[in-house]
Amino acid sequence: NKVYNDALLPHFHETYLKHGYLVRKRKTDPDVIHQFPKVMETSTAIELGDAQAAFYDLIRSLGCNEEGEPLEVPPPGLWTLMRQVAGHPQAVLHSQSKLAMMLVEELGADYIRAIPSAKTERLVERMEDLVLGQHAKTVCFTRWSGSVIFPVATALRTAGINVIEYHGSLPGGELDANLALFKATDTPSVFLCGYGAKDGINLPMATYVDLYEPTASHDDYTQMINRVVRIGDSDQPPITANTFRALLTVDELVLDQMLKRNAATDSLLGDRQATQGGEEEFVSAEMRRRMLTTTPLARPKRKKAA
Repeated sequence: NKVYNDALLPHFHETYLKHGYLVRKRKTDPDVIHQFPKVMETSTAIELGDAQAAFYDLIRSLGCNEEGEPLEVPPPGLWTLMRQVAGHPQAVLHSQSKLAMMLVEELGADYIRAIPSAKTERLVERMEDLVLGQHAKTVCFTRWSGSVIFPVATALRTAGINVIEYHGSLPGGELDANLALFKATDTPSVFLCGYGAKDGINLPMATYVDLYEPTASHDDYTQMINRVVRIGDSDQPPITANTFRALLTVDELVLDQMLKRNAATDSLLGDRQATQGGEEEFVSAEMRRRMLTTTPLARPKRKKAA
């Protein structure tokens, strides 16, 4: 059941932990923490440019009545399209939803192609620093491997950044070849992948992980970070895990949902916040919320996302 009931969490905590139904081993436990590299979690807050913000607000308005109040039943696919456009407006051109095709027909593909993505521009700047400047190998996840990933890959390559793609839109043989290439090559690169890559592959040769958009699942969040964190790699340079979020968009709502689920997990399992000089270095949900929601950017003067 994905619906968390805070009132029941103490009961589950008491039942499972007191009677020994749960056996856990965390990377931050004192006896194993030295076997893993340090992980630093950060976020990059993005303020949408005027054209992208106007396009996003236009799509958002499709789920509201004439008074601007949310419809009881929004158009199918609205939430998904809002999340995609917060990443890159050109995602609309690759989407097969009726809502996206209606927008393309009404506005024209050329108009949509002309709308820049603030998030993609910031990602390119970051990869220019990390890949071209520091000669690092990085991993970048996006949920939208059938839409957002295409204009993002194009923008990175246009900036002269080597991109190796890994997502469901590629045939199986190419997936295997690209994974082997990223592992074997010494060329500084971005391993640009869909969420499916969070399971079953290990990428310890990378030192940076970027989530192009927040994920609502705390499990998915940790799974993606853990693709580059392997046991026995304590000599590996510190890992930086960064989450991109577009201000005043559904990105903020999704990130808040992930942090709430993180807090529910902490409560259920009885995890406690690390203390200075304490026995463990566990990152609590409260600490993670501070790390991922603090931003130096001024918020744009637009209505808060509903």
